[in-house]
Order: sequence, then structure tokens, then C-alpha cells
Amino acid sequence: MGVGAGLAAGAVALYSVAGVMGNRAHDRYVAAVWPDDLATAEEDVELARGIYIGGHVVMGLAAGVIGYGLYELLSRPSAERKPEPSGFTPLIGIGAGAGGAGVTLRGRF
Repeated sequence: MGVGAGLAAGAVALYSVAGVMGNRAHDRYVAAVWPDDLATAEEDVELARGIYIGGHVVMGLAAGVIGYGLYELLSRPSAERKPEPSGFTPLIGIGAGAGGAGVTLRGRF
């Protein structure tokens, strides 16, 4: 799902770039007086539109990847647990002998 999040972030970046470019191009288009300026502004608007379309495609891929990741996460079988031993009691012993004192701990851990 990390790939999906990365794709979604990329789509947001494309939307941001296209929004800024589109607004600037639209302002130049509205302010254009000469035909050459108008044609250049139209090309910039079309470029921004193409970037928006690219953002839509990348966002669609992100949705598909995230959806597949969620499907895989939710449809996998649950892990089997080992049964815990019943009546488990650890044994702790403290004693002193000819070699010195010692502590023992026995059990299954």
C-alpha cells in the first residue's frame, strides 16, 4: 500500500502543478490582445489540461493499488496460534552447596 500512497502523492503533485500552470495560462489567455499571444496562451492551457489528465491516470492507478493492497490484507487467513500449556508453573530454587550458593529457574518459556 506504500506504492499506492506514493502514487497518490504524485497525483496530488501533478494536480498542484497543473493548477498553477492552468491559472497562469488562463490569465495570459484572458489578457491576450494579439493573435500570437492568444495562440501561445491556448497552448499553455492545453499543456495544463494534459497534466491534469496525467494526474487523473496516476490517481486511478493509486486507487487500484490501494484497493488491491486492502483486499490482500483483509482476505489473508489468520495466523494459527500455538496453544498455551495448561497448568504451567515455573520452578524457582535457591540453595547453598559445597561450591557456593545458587539460584535455579526451571520451566518452559
